[in-house]
Amino acid sequence: MEHAEYGKVSALLFLHSACSIQATLERRLLGFIKSAFLNSVVNMYDGKAAGIKKASMLK
Repeated sequence: MEHAEYGKVSALLFLHSACSIQATLERRLLGFIKSAFLNSVVNMYDGKAAGIKKASMLK
């Protein structure tokens, strides 16, 4: 294999690795965002449910 071909293969492998790393980071970030969103929704629901319980206890 000539040096030019080796350089092209090396560059392609580097790009493939970079794309793979980027995809992994994007999946992790998306998972984090989903988790944070779901936690906020659950906390909001729990807060409303707690408010309803307090209101019913005051009656």
